[in-house]
Amino acid sequence: MATVDASGRVTLTTPIGDAVSQIPSGRYTLLVRVNSPEAGFRLSGPGVRHATSAGFTGLAIWGVRFLEGRTYRYESTRGTNARPAAHLISVY
Repeated sequence: MATVDASGRVTLTTPIGDAVSQIPSGRYTLLVRVNSPEAGFRLSGPGVRHATSAGFTGLAIWGVRFLEGRTYRYESTRGTNARPAAHLISVY
């Protein structure tokens, strides 16, 4: 689950709420909950380029495929005040 809170802070967690920093390669369904009309969620990397639209709030559902040994970036889309990006690494 990817979340953008009302302040624009982004998180990526497992279904039980643990923070994600590494993930096995493969196909996933990613639920993206955006609670801020000023900020969105962006995920990018090899073969993946998704972002919520400006002004969007609610739930988006994306199908993504993470490739082995690659690094993926997720971040807030809050313009020049974007929060620091985090990385998601496919390990196997």
